[in-house]
Amino acid sequence: MVTSNNNNNNNNESQEAAAILLTAEQLQSMTVKALKERIQEQFPSERTSHLRLKNDFVSFLLTEQQQEQEITLEEDEPETQEDLFLELTDDDDDDDDEEEYEEDGRTYEEFRDEMEAWAFLSPMDETAAQSAQDTFDAMFDAFMMEDDPSLAPDSSIYNLLLEAHAASPNKRGAQRAQHILDLMEQGEQEKDTDTSIMPLPNGDTYTIVMNGWATQRQPSKTQQVFDQWMARYEEASDPDNATTLLQPPTTEAYNTLIKAYAKSGDASSPAIVERILNGLLDNSNNSGSPKPDSTTFVRVMNCIAQSAKTEADVAKVQLLLETMERLSVENEDEGLKPNTRAYNALIKAL
Repeated sequence: MVTSNNNNNNNNESQEAAAILLTAEQLQSMTVKALKERIQEQFPSERTSHLRLKNDFVSFLLTEQQQEQEITLEEDEPETQEDLFLELTDDDDDDDDEEEYEEDGRTYEEFRDEMEAWAFLSPMDETAAQSAQDTFDAMFDAFMMEDDPSLAPDSSIYNLLLEAHAASPNKRGAQRAQHILDLMEQGEQEKDTDTSIMPLPNGDTYTIVMNGWATQRQPSKTQQVFDQWMARYEEASDPDNATTLLQPPTTEAYNTLIKAYAKSGDASSPAIVERILNGLLDNSNNSGSPKPDSTTFVRVMNCIAQSAKTEADVAKVQLLLETMERLSVENEDEGLKPNTRAYNALIKAL
């Protein structure tokens, strides 16, 4: 039995995802074999045996379709979504139906340049994310089929894919980026599975996904990714459990978290961003700890100013401006000196 835990407020998004592949009613009555055939109809040029991310994406779509439903699988078929995924990627009995692979011919640099272009275009063009996904799939296909280690997608390639999804105007972009991040994290615990072929997420990976949620005014989701990062950093820092070196959340990550709360417009946001900034200031003297920059201060000031109703609120913004001035002198950091944006925030609060 497979159940879905998606929230009710995603009904329309779920239906949109279902339309990409098949309806929930069709899925209920389909056997795994029939489902594989349907996937081949949707992606006629793809092979389900070696396109890891393509198959994971298909699995993601199926999960979205199962919202508020219980789907009963036949006894001789997988009982979990993970088993269903494994079944979908096992096409030993379909080898005769596969077309002969044609060598792609592109180099790593050419794939990377194309991914960079799609990631750059993504905020302006909703189709760019899918184009980036297609380029990634072609690269992974070439890596597996041509047995060429130089074509292995590394962290920078995955981050470009994440950026294309996270920055997309498509309202599902951040969710798709989150799904890929979760798969990358899963690879760290499953070294003996195909998922381990994915690189482990780095600081840029987490920041990109956080920014995707922040842009969509989802502070709780942004906070969740931040917490994922912090938890993995703390685990990696433990000598008994360390599996890889990972930097702690950076100033940019904190700024993205602040942006998420500020853009949400929630009444509790000013107090939350103040607390985040104070935490940074309290730890700024610790070696290796991130320090607030001008962006940190200005975003907090703007968040307070947007809902300023009392003289106390104006005083908070004024104090932050003075703190910027003081720290710029103490740390001999011209970058912290109040800029036009900081004074504009103060004017907004008045």
